Amino acid sequence: MYSIVLLVPFIINSLEVNVLLSIFLLSFLPLVKSLRFTNTLLTSLSLLFGILAISFFAYFFYDNTLYNTIKDIVYLLKPFLYLLLGYVLASKIKNKEYIFKTVIFLGLLLSVIHISKILFSLITTGIFEITYLRYIGGKDNFLLLIACTLLVLNKKDKYFTISFRYKKLTYLILATSFIFYFSRTMVVAFLILLLASKGYTKITKKAIIIGFSIMIGILVFYKALFSFDIERGASGLEGFLYKLKIAPSEIFTTDVNMDDASERWDHWRAYEAKRAFETMRAEKSITPFIIGMGSGSLIDLGFVAPLGNEHMQYIPKIHNGYAYVFFKTGIIGISLYLLFLLNLYLQSYIRSRNDKLKFINNYISGIAIFYLFTSFIISGIFNPKDVVSIFLGALLFLQLHYNKIA
Repeated sequence: MYSIVLLVPFIINSLEVNVLLSIFLLSFLPLVKSLRFTNTLLTSLSLLFGILAISFFAYFFYDNTLYNTIKDIVYLLKPFLYLLLGYVLASKIKNKEYIFKTVIFLGLLLSVIHISKILFSLITTGIFEITYLRYIGGKDNFLLLIACTLLVLNKKDKYFTISFRYKKLTYLILATSFIFYFSRTMVVAFLILLLASKGYTKITKKAIIIGFSIMIGILVFYKALFSFDIERGASGLEGFLYKLKIAPSEIFTTDVNMDDASERWDHWRAYEAKRAFETMRAEKSITPFIIGMGSGSLIDLGFVAPLGNEHMQYIPKIHNGYAYVFFKTGIIGISLYLLFLLNLYLQSYIRSRNDKLKFINNYISGIAIFYLFTSFIISGIFNPKDVVSIFLGALLFLQLHYNKIA
């Protein structure tokens, strides 16, 4: 079941199907005996459920359609279900190392499929253009991301035992797939999880020095990057560097010339967030800012935009997770979301002499920072394709498991 819930979102691109599957599996929860819920899990679930409850409460203040309301409830319910499902499944797995091994082997399976798609595309079309290759192979894979971090961190089988017949080949396949996603988000997330798992994201003197050094390195890198004239739409490495170059402005630059198509799409995430706030202001009331526009509310883009295979002016969801939660649930909802992330982040401050427990606590904290970062770009834990929350639920149970044997 653990393997299925991790793999199905990659096979069936339907949030509704995955949520129904989660509900079906959780319907057997009353049959699970002697299951103890930790305070960390209950706090996390309560905060996520609070966001859902506020969005439903705010729904009664506006004339939102039932269809869009149900759609939003599914979006907001998914992380709650995934977290709980990951926890329950981990509790029933006898060999706890299987929790890590499954992620790694599924990551390897998905990597082989991904590389096969890329190779077939290159052989048949000869096109080596990043946008096209990401269209063929996918834009990211966070299950692969977790698999890579686990293998890098688990030197000499320190946290779990895993054996490969062709170890170097396995690493090469995972690394190749990782590279060919050309994902800025995956690169940054990889560094976040590595640093957090080493305990470098806690506020200590050493962490501050490392963090300051990284910031200086990033500033130097971007100064060098802006000194080069990189063309938009370039292929290969140049295309990837262009995407890195525009990354900050893509998120934060809201002053966009909508008549210029290239400028509009280069800053689309920031524009979406801006339109969410303007839609709220159009109500000329303080209510949207306190409890949000509620489930089923739509953001007015201000023009009919070609999004995927459709042309839409009013959309239910945007890339910026903070703007999304704020739009649906106001200041109360965004406060609950930040508390949810803070609750997870603080796990790294729990002291333990058990190396495995320290690793689990630090990795949970790293996932909190991962969501803190990805909420700017792909709506964080509310991303429809997110499976990290399932693994997070499993880690929350491992806290209890390793604490018992510490």
